[in-house]
Amino acid sequence: MVSKIENQKAPVRKSAFANWLSDESEQAAQIPTQSDEMHHVPPSPLDLIPKVEKKKRNRDFEHRNRTYTYRLSDKELGGKVANVARLLHVVVDEVARAFVEAALEEVNKGNIPFNAVPPNQSRLTLYPTGEETWKIQEQSGWSKDIPKSTRKRGKPLTETEKRNREKERNQTVVTYRWPADVNQKIVLVTEKIFGKALTRSEGRKGWVLTILLRAGLNAYETGKLPLRPQPIVTDKKELKWS
Repeated sequence: MVSKIENQKAPVRKSAFANWLSDESEQAAQIPTQSDEMHHVPPSPLDLIPKVEKKKRNRDFEHRNRTYTYRLSDKELGGKVANVARLLHVVVDEVARAFVEAALEEVNKGNIPFNAVPPNQSRLTLYPTGEETWKIQEQSGWSKDIPKSTRKRGKPLTETEKRNREKERNQTVVTYRWPADVNQKIVLVTEKIFGKALTRSEGRKGWVLTILLRAGLNAYETGKLPLRPQPIVTDKKELKWS
């Protein structure tokens, strides 16, 4: 009998504040803290707008067409063509191509007399065709006074002077990206004018291009060659002319 009483555990007395403490803990768990509010900020209207992926620029034209470099006989002409491109908000290659293609049409019609425009050359030749012959005449002609050389040997150019001279020389150099047939047409016109095939370093092609660009620029400035840029799908503008 005594063992049964000893094995029985004494009843635990419940605190009077137990229910109140449990209610407070439950309410505290339901109240959002400041950190919870920071992590659950409602999205703004800008967050609901879907992001637009940046489209890659279409470079098919660049891949299909290489660049061509020319040395113009007018150092200001390249800048004038570039100014027209900035005015129309298009690339300079397209303006130069429009001027050249329009001028080539005039060449085919015979409206651009290349013979009336002397090439900008610093040297002449005694053998323009390569078939000239020179003979000593029996009768003496008028006397020729050969002037003394006035050329003075100056000091070697400094590196700064060399850079400035090269910079001035490069002012006439232009590089345009356009189809190969445009360059080929310039070559054919040049070979027809000078009567011989061009070498890779031939400068006459730049002289012909100078005349073509001048003709196109003059037609544009006088309103005879209206260039109208048109927007296209790839956010690039192309030129149309009539």
